[in-house]
Amino acid sequence: MIAATAVAVGLYRTRIPAPPFNVTPTQKNPPLLARSDVENLLRMQYRIVRSVYQVPDALQQSFTNLAGIPFRMVDPGRPMSTDYIIPGVPSRRLVFAGIGEGAAVLVYEQGGYANTLNAAVFSYSNGRGAWIGTLNNRSVSDVPTLRAAVESGQFRTWEKRE
Repeated sequence: MIAATAVAVGLYRTRIPAPPFNVTPTQKNPPLLARSDVENLLRMQYRIVRSVYQVPDALQQSFTNLAGIPFRMVDPGRPMSTDYIIPGVPSRRLVFAGIGEGAAVLVYEQGGYANTLNAAVFSYSNGRGAWIGTLNNRSVSDVPTLRAAVESGQFRTWEKRE
């Protein structure tokens, strides 16, 4: 009985729609945010989602425009393709997304020969822009630990793609 209830609650939570996020996605190759801008954005309050289903469309499109790859991810804890390819299963796994007032954060694992943990930060306000990097700290699981990793320089910023 307890197991059935836990499964039902888990299924219900993954089907909760994305929180309201009425912004226009960032353009392709958006202006890159400075580290200080990223640090300031990470001090904001965010509503956290941990289901791909709950990641707003505008954030998914912003990620695609920034990273140059489609937003295809599996939910936390689900198998993903790594150096061992699982047919039809994406090679990225959501850790969490944060939805804020005019900003968003996305942290995900990238499968491959050596899995990486990556983060993207988006500003949808006046100084629209974005930042994406690979984190050295593999234990980032929320905005405060992401902020600490960025403030301590525990990341490598992705080079701008043309």
